[in-house]
Amino acid sequence: MAGSAWEPMRHADPGRRVTVVVNDATRPAVAHALLEPVADLLEGRVRIIVATGTHEDVPGTMKDHLLGGLFPGACWTCNTRGGGERVRLGRTSSGTEVGVHPWLVEADTVIIAGSVEPHYFAGFTGGRKAVLPGCAAFESVEANHSLACLEGSAPAVLEGNPVHADMAEAAEMLERLVPVVMAGAVVRGNRGLHIAVGSLAEAFASCVGSARDHLCVGMAHPVERIVLKPGGGLETNLYQSMKAVYNFEAAVAEGGAVLLDSDCPGGLGAAHMDEVLRASMEPGALEGTGRRYFLGWHSVSRLARIRKRASIALRSGLEPELVRSMGFEPVRDAVEWAGGRAVVIPDAGSTAPVLPGPGVPGSDGA
Repeated sequence: MAGSAWEPMRHADPGRRVTVVVNDATRPAVAHALLEPVADLLEGRVRIIVATGTHEDVPGTMKDHLLGGLFPGACWTCNTRGGGERVRLGRTSSGTEVGVHPWLVEADTVIIAGSVEPHYFAGFTGGRKAVLPGCAAFESVEANHSLACLEGSAPAVLEGNPVHADMAEAAEMLERLVPVVMAGAVVRGNRGLHIAVGSLAEAFASCVGSARDHLCVGMAHPVERIVLKPGGGLETNLYQSMKAVYNFEAAVAEGGAVLLDSDCPGGLGAAHMDEVLRASMEPGALEGTGRRYFLGWHSVSRLARIRKRASIALRSGLEPELVRSMGFEPVRDAVEWAGGRAVVIPDAGSTAPVLPGPGVPGSDGA
């Protein structure tokens, strides 16, 4: 699929402008492997957007890491937390006003190059997620992420997932204006498992199928004690590392214990992270407070739900006092905490559990 799908690019007008959208540093750096086959055709006519969404911009020193040395002279930018000039594409059926970075609509072709893995409320990363939230206005991201508070938003779940449906609708709006090609990869650690190139829907579906096979962990039942190692760039900070906890929510038994094992050298990682963690301990956090949604509130309600049924410990480089203030038990040694009785999940931030039973997020019946 990968080779033949690049053929239209090989015969395209060499003067056509191409915008390439790539992962930020929290996801596997797969752009070089995906784009190298057509690098000679794209050289001199590409602009690069790093799909940072509302995350921190990536410094220019990371360009070679993200692109593997490809397109050294190309203009590049980040989504800058959804700020700056935006082009309005329309309103989704869920009410999200979709505004995107102008480089998307100014191109003759858009290429989305990135990885696909389970995501705790979008179902899976990649593909349509590169448009919204990756290259979208802050207000668009906030409206889309508010849907994560609704039923159906769960790891490895697409059918009936309101967040995924909203993202897909936004991507379709872009596709009505500009041809979009997706080059997707499924990886685990440093091992490439699958590559697909084609239309956004076709390549995304192919990668999702592979991710279900390789990145979903079958579990017979929830466990009493579990150690979650986020893996890769997700261990940069607590904001990214917490995705491992959200992914494996259904894998922890009632009254069980979770240890998040991550150095978090970048600290909390988001301005609202401290507020999210503290708010999740407040009375009424699980039901909602009636306050207007703010970006991150979906994490508040999700974390409050986890806290109700399990204790959470954190082994990190953060100060113990800060860890306790956020409702976590600080742990110095993950092996000692596990005591030989815990299930250890590596790469937990990019994998998801599959448990038996309909209606359980992440289950065979979801």
